[in-house]
Amino acid sequence: MRYTAQHRNSILRRPGFTGLALVLSCVACRETVLEVLEPAAATKPTRATGGAPAHFDAGHPTCDAGVTIDEACTGSSQCCSGLCALDPLATFTCRPTPGCLGYGTNCSTAGQCCSLSCEAEDAGLHACGESRLCAVIGVACLDNSECCSDQCVGGVCSAPGPPPNGPAPACSLAGEHCAGPAECCGQVCNSSIDESLRCALLVGCRVQGERCLTGVDCCSSQCVADKAGLSRCATLGPCPTADKPCDHQVGDICKNSNECCSRTCVATSDGISRCAPAAGCRPACDLCTQDNECCSNACVLGHCALPAACLPEGEACATDAQCCTDAGPAKCVEDPIGLKAKRCKLDAPGLACLKDGAACSMASRCCGGHCVPSLSGGYTCSSLCVDEGQPCTSRSDCCAAHADCLQIGGERACHETIH
Repeated sequence: MRYTAQHRNSILRRPGFTGLALVLSCVACRETVLEVLEPAAATKPTRATGGAPAHFDAGHPTCDAGVTIDEACTGSSQCCSGLCALDPLATFTCRPTPGCLGYGTNCSTAGQCCSLSCEAEDAGLHACGESRLCAVIGVACLDNSECCSDQCVGGVCSAPGPPPNGPAPACSLAGEHCAGPAECCGQVCNSSIDESLRCALLVGCRVQGERCLTGVDCCSSQCVADKAGLSRCATLGPCPTADKPCDHQVGDICKNSNECCSRTCVATSDGISRCAPAAGCRPACDLCTQDNECCSNACVLGHCALPAACLPEGEACATDAQCCTDAGPAKCVEDPIGLKAKRCKLDAPGLACLKDGAACSMASRCCGGHCVPSLSGGYTCSSLCVDEGQPCTSRSDCCAAHADCLQIGGERACHETIH
């Protein structure tokens, strides 16, 4: 089925339609996703097997009684996952939550929720709802959680300050009205359930300028207060590499691969391009948590360090002379072809591809085409694709036809996309 604009407009007016499908394109997430933009003061709801969110009243379904993933739905309150949205076939089914919180889950800001709606519950608590979207700037409010800007001042939703170290001029947060993509932090302006144009909340980690609570929410790992005191995702600033400085991390919006520290910029289903993981080890300046994630085998202060001497296989480079030759002749080549970014790669005559289970730095060196994270650390070659929720190094690793290798909650794994 082809999903046309006419089809979209008709389903946007469908009764029970949740706000997510109008402003978001969504992907599945693992348990760690619930930590993204999680309210510090509230107790995090637990999820039973199958991913059911804890709810505040007995009227909400459990996974035993509710609708499961991929089954038809008319509202998010029916779903064990807390999310009813368009699937890859443009049909409303229960979906996994894509780096946001599902219906009924504790929240403190609208931007935490897939529906962009954080509604007041009993005992002063708030939960992600589906009956309305967050209020835009200039609309009356009672507290911050009602506003897309998370700023209720004098009973009116007010604009936040400019993003710290972010895009200029100031960009609009997810949920705010927009006339075009350039106004939005996520660079996507879509139709909404109230038939107005609103900024979309992108899947995965939060891009520069979007609302955050901690660094793990942000693609850049930097959550900094703006001039109004609102915490927003900020750029790390230029990081020196062997070819040219980079300041975009995996998940950040990009124009070309050289902007990305991963040296990989790819188009998404939202119509924009975002930095994606390199197919193999992580080059200098890419985010990391342990040494063996990095091509240099050195993770320093959360970033892969630039080697002091020659560059190992997989590292971003500018010339052949920069590449290490202790394991044989090596060249600085475009890899993968088409991204216009170069990495060091062994280039000995008659060099055989690496078999499954062999340690690797680049997917192109593997016979099976995949260089994936190993359970023992580092990376190994594999001819098998990666299942939903499992660690990956590139989109091509993922088994599902509508899946991508996304960074959510500080980890990279295969997640199904909505369209």
